[in-house]
Amino acid sequence: MNREQVQQVQEKVRHAHHSLANILITLQWVNTTFDTLAPEKRAELEKHWQVVQQHAIEDLQAALALFETESTI
Repeated sequence: MNREQVQQVQEKVRHAHHSLANILITLQWVNTTFDTLAPEKRAELEKHWQVVQQHAIEDLQAALALFETESTI
């Protein structure tokens, strides 16, 4: 891999890491305040988590694709 590819992988993985860390933080918050949250708010957060997790998976797939491209060269 060249420097640019390493930087691309780093950025994709960092973005996925931050996204998943934010989910973990909000999950902890929801867990501690679960009984006081409105059902609508919980549903909104669940939808948000699904979207963020999907984006994190896409970022990791993009990072993996850079490795796969490199290994076929």
